[in-house]
Amino acid sequence: LLSGTGNAMLSHLGGMALRRSYQLRNLSVAKTNRAVESREEIKKLADAVVKRNEDAAARACIEHIENTAKAVTRALEELDLVTGE
Repeated sequence: LLSGTGNAMLSHLGGMALRRSYQLRNLSVAKTNRAVESREEIKKLADAVVKRNEDAAARACIEHIENTAKAVTRALEELDLVTGE
C-alpha cells in the first residue's frame, strides 16, 4: 500500500514499522502463549467486518491491540528489556 504512494521515505518507514510489528507479535505469541487468544480476537474482528459492524470491529481491534501490548510488555519485562515504569 505504502509503496504505491511513490514516496520512498514513507514506504521505507512503513516497512520498518511493519517489521517491528512482526517482531513484537512473534514475541507476544512465543513468550506468553497468546496464540489461541490472538486467533479468537482476530476472528471476532473478522466477524464484525464481515457483518459490516464498524463499532464492533473497532472494539475488537482495540481489544486485540491492548491485549497484545500488555503481553509484549510482560514479555519484555521478563527479558529485562523494560522496567515496567
